[in-house]
Amino acid sequence: MFKRPLHLLFVCPEPELARLALELTGRLAAGRIEARAAPSADADWPDLVLLLETGAPPALPPLPGRIQVRRVPLKEDDARAVLEARIRGIAGGLALLARSDQGD
Repeated sequence: MFKRPLHLLFVCPEPELARLALELTGRLAAGRIEARAAPSADADWPDLVLLLETGAPPALPPLPGRIQVRRVPLKEDDARAVLEARIRGIAGGLALLARSDQGD
C-alpha cells in the first residue's frame, strides 16, 4: 500500500485536456492521488503514467520498470466521462488497498 498519495502523471500535448484531467483528479481523488500533467513523461516522479491519446500516441522516453504506463484513448465527445471513470477506478483501487492494509 502507498503510504503517500499515488503520483499520477497525465501525458497529453493538449493543454485543455490536461487541465480537465487535473481538475477531475483534484475533485474525485483528493488526498489519494497527486496529479501532474506534461507533454512527455518524467522518469523520476510518477508511479503511474496515463497517456491521454486523442490521435497518434505520444512518444515516451525509456521509463524505469516501477512506473506503470496505461493508454487512454479519448474522443472529443466523451473525454470527460472516460477520464472521470478512469480516475474513479484508480481512486477506488487505492481505497481497497488501504482497507486491506488495515486488516493486516
